[in-house]
Amino acid sequence: MTLELVKADGMQKMKAIFYGVRGSLPTPGKNTVKYGGNTPCIEIVIPDSDQIFIIDAGTGIRELGNKLAAKRDKTINLFISHTHWDHIHGFPFFVPIYMPHHKINVYGPAHDSLDLSLHDVLTRQMDYSVFPVRYGELQAEIQYTAMKRETKKFGDVEVTARPLNHSVLTLGYSISHKGKKVVYQSDHEPFRNLFSESNDESDSFINELNEKIVNFARGADLLIADSTYTPEEYETHRGWGHSSWMHVLDRAIAAEVKTLAIFHHDPAHNDLFMDKMSSDIKVEAEKKGVKFKIVTAMEGMELEL
Repeated sequence: MTLELVKADGMQKMKAIFYGVRGSLPTPGKNTVKYGGNTPCIEIVIPDSDQIFIIDAGTGIRELGNKLAAKRDKTINLFISHTHWDHIHGFPFFVPIYMPHHKINVYGPAHDSLDLSLHDVLTRQMDYSVFPVRYGELQAEIQYTAMKRETKKFGDVEVTARPLNHSVLTLGYSISHKGKKVVYQSDHEPFRNLFSESNDESDSFINELNEKIVNFARGADLLIADSTYTPEEYETHRGWGHSSWMHVLDRAIAAEVKTLAIFHHDPAHNDLFMDKMSSDIKVEAEKKGVKFKIVTAMEGMELEL
């Protein structure tokens, strides 16, 4: 199912296209048709650009790769948030990596706990014992660049990376173009004092860390945020590296964003659950006096800035 939220005035505008919105594990089947079962992949479309911008390489990237196969004149920039499998396991099925006329720049964090490079992680999942094509058989020109806290410019497009709070080094990304900004924050859990059972708001250091996450999203035309759990579910999933939708709603309010996209859906949440959760979020948003748009990400959804 495709949901388009774009204006029909004939003008090209920056937009985000969702090819995968599920977290942790692909969940195909009759109960996830509406929201989709592919894992994270988003294309940020920049009008009249000679470059392509993609965030994450979950299973959703396969369909995007099929669309991009014939676009020989555009450099592909792929930004990996982190190297957990649900964000990279679509990479071996991304058709452009097999084609000699494609140039692909891959950006993302080094694997901080195993001392592996971004290249190491992506290529080891293509070991011949578990994947039928050897990495050496890829024909595209592929370059890998590790990022941490920094900004890179691609003509008039600016991409900023900032670390998030997850179990491995994870980057959030901001992609800006001519005054419009998309912020991607997945996977992320609010910072907390691990040595305290209470949520002590007087902890200035913890508050400062959480404020940095808010500031990174500040003023975003579109905030795409990990909202894996309901508030009730989060209480039994503390420390798993993900947020509840209440965390994300409060962050979006504090950051004064224009549109919030609920993202990284739990594999246990079928379409009926997601419908109920979406309704609950909007009820809570109304209570809080929210004026910005809130959408629950679906495969095929297009959001124009």
